[in-house]
Amino acid sequence: MPKVFISYRQENATHCERVKSLALQLRAQGVDVVLDQLAQEELFHGNQPTNGWGLWSIQQASDAPTVLIIGSPGWFRVINSPDQTADGKGAAAEASCVFQRLFVGTAVNDFAAILYFDYKTDLATLPTYFDTKCGRFDITKPSDMSRLLIWLQRPLSAVPAPPLGASPPPASLVSASADFPDPPRPPDRGGMVDCTQAFLAYEELLNRHARQRVLLLEGEGEHGKSSLIMLFYRHAQVALPGASSAFISFPENISEPPEHYLGTIADDVAVQAPTAGNIFDKSRALLQARAGLPTVLFVDHYERARPEHAQWLDLILRRTINQPLLRIVIAGRSVPLATAQPWGMYAAHCQCDPLADPDAFVQHAANCGSSMSPQDIKVCCTMLRNQRVARKAKGMATDGLSPLALLGEIRAHCPGGGIVV
Repeated sequence: MPKVFISYRQENATHCERVKSLALQLRAQGVDVVLDQLAQEELFHGNQPTNGWGLWSIQQASDAPTVLIIGSPGWFRVINSPDQTADGKGAAAEASCVFQRLFVGTAVNDFAAILYFDYKTDLATLPTYFDTKCGRFDITKPSDMSRLLIWLQRPLSAVPAPPLGASPPPASLVSASADFPDPPRPPDRGGMVDCTQAFLAYEELLNRHARQRVLLLEGEGEHGKSSLIMLFYRHAQVALPGASSAFISFPENISEPPEHYLGTIADDVAVQAPTAGNIFDKSRALLQARAGLPTVLFVDHYERARPEHAQWLDLILRRTINQPLLRIVIAGRSVPLATAQPWGMYAAHCQCDPLADPDAFVQHAANCGSSMSPQDIKVCCTMLRNQRVARKAKGMATDGLSPLALLGEIRAHCPGGGIVV
């Protein structure tokens, strides 16, 4: 693993000890950790560096391939207003270097992440610019520690350190590049019922300041995933005039190679499909041609993908690490496992629940003018739920017993056939 520098504020003895314990924990996992407390013990034999801790801190924060920020309120407080106390000068120097590296590498942050012990306390003063540029890990949770160790093994990109003395504007004054709208225009939910989580996640995905770059929509057959992702795709085409959107859907018994779908993407985003190299070289070249330009890729029926297609999509998902204007939405009965992948820190996962709230169906019927009574709708909901539970208990397929079946019945009682979902 690469060398990792831990930047923190010496707020009190308990905090310092907690940071040291974390450093030793990472070392036990094979991480090459640089921490002032350990350096003082092991390199300087209880003393300080020859040129003092200030210059040592600047050198570490400027040169380290990876910087882990212990995101306490004190550390964030010194970004724009350095404290004059002795315990704040080192943190102020490190924060300045980290911010300058983020500012110079505005298109990519592949070197810094924020770690926190208490969400409510530590991130209460998190500046917006850091929030949009850095991934975050709750190091009190084993799952986040596992994600952190995976992230530390990522391929490193070259984010140049700025010359000492360079003075970027304060974090509060840095504006995001013109990419996605801020905020994006929300899509019309039309006839989709009980999909609030998915809609909110999609809207967040298209926000200029979003940390998420991947949205995974998972659920059994006939739960409305295809209708949902198509609605999102059509919305992106209209609401994101500065972006290019591409849509691919894997058919049953898929026979076309990944090159076929790469050509579809090239046509949709108006980029000439590369001809040299293998599928991975061609994909990298195509995505590189879109670097710096907002691009949204929609993939439906992921569960039908053969291994070579899944491997190809994994390459594209990995590009989201270093290509922040690439956003991907994938729907299927199964979706890529984000927790085991480097791009997982940028992913949001939504489970499409088939057992929708009966009140949501009643409201939908009222909105579209259906003559079905609220009581009949609730009876249908209960019947669908009971039939699904019974079939699943027997290991039987549940296709046809989903909210879409009830939506079809509601539409049949609407004037003119109702709303198309």
